[in-house]
Amino acid sequence: MNFKYLKISLTEDFPALRLIITSLVIAFAVTVTVYKHIDLSDSVSASFSAPEAIILTLTDMINRVFIFLPLYIFVISGTKNVGLGNTGTVLQRSRPGLVALEIIKVLFYTLIFFGILLIIVLATSNAAFPQAEDFTRTFFGASSSFGIRSDVLQGTPQTAVTNLFTSMFLTYFTIGIINMFLSLLLKEEAAFVLTVIIGILSEIFITAYRIPLSLAACAVFTALSFILISRKNL
Repeated sequence: MNFKYLKISLTEDFPALRLIITSLVIAFAVTVTVYKHIDLSDSVSASFSAPEAIILTLTDMINRVFIFLPLYIFVISGTKNVGLGNTGTVLQRSRPGLVALEIIKVLFYTLIFFGILLIIVLATSNAAFPQAEDFTRTFFGASSSFGIRSDVLQGTPQTAVTNLFTSMFLTYFTIGIINMFLSLLLKEEAAFVLTVIIGILSEIFITAYRIPLSLAACAVFTALSFILISRKNL
């Protein structure tokens, strides 16, 4: 596998402006969500903990489905060079290898996106609420009204936060690969819109049924299928 192409591609296509815009929008959305819960905790004369604020932010359907997901697709769309043709093929030596590196690019940008999301959510929640090892009574009492299922509350708050981030990462990475696949067949704008629609429907289903392992299998299957297709149609 020739990583020279990957280095060139990342250098030329690094979505710096998109990441800056994404960071600002995420910061605004997270701040609004956290301070909404500050007002709620004040109204009931009790306080959530920082991990609970993170859980509330990540399980908020408006945030997760209609803000974070489109922002993620906005970041990764337009970073595909699968269509480089002869230039990419010469640098990579093989079309399947070229597609494999494109998948690595999707993983790389997914890691960056979640790094930004993690930093902002952690910083905002820790600044607004104290740390705690267990769930508070306030959170247990309000969790059902926020649509949080009981299985999310199993274990410690830190475990719940880790599981939520893992589930989101697998979901978004799978959607990123789907976007890469659609970018072969459609124009960037059409691929973006279709991926957003697929992503929203998938996120609604996954948020309800929580099947991260199935998403991992979907990601592997999609990647392998894409590599096989690239042998013929790239």
